[in-house]
Amino acid sequence: MRAAHLPMSVWWVALVVGVAVDLAFWLPLRPPGKARWKAGTSAVTGLAFLVAVGVVGGYPPQAMVPGCAALLLLWPLSVVGHRAVIREWSLRPGPSGRVAAGRKAVAALVVQMTLVMLVAVSMAVWLVEDAASSV
Repeated sequence: MRAAHLPMSVWWVALVVGVAVDLAFWLPLRPPGKARWKAGTSAVTGLAFLVAVGVVGGYPPQAMVPGCAALLLLWPLSVVGHRAVIREWSLRPGPSGRVAAGRKAVAALVVQMTLVMLVAVSMAVWLVEDAASSV
């Protein structure tokens, strides 16, 4: 089944769910104040940027929706299991911004984030190309 066979309404729902998941996941990890406000607006501003880049690149805006939904839904998966390290990092960075947790936890987090983000970006590119070819 190709992505283009799904109705655009399904992709819009996935995008809204992705924004909600992004906010529900990242906001509690941020300290109150300016950092929390920035985390709350990052999903929306990031989506606007991705759609603008796609339009400049020649893609119709509706073709960007599946890719944005995939990125938003997969981004929290890149840090699953490392919530404590991220919370510690965001609340109490060590000297020069280093994480105070053990090196193994940080190495595992970096490997997991890299692998999931490679899959997310590949999936997003495939979805955008597939949706653009059907528009």
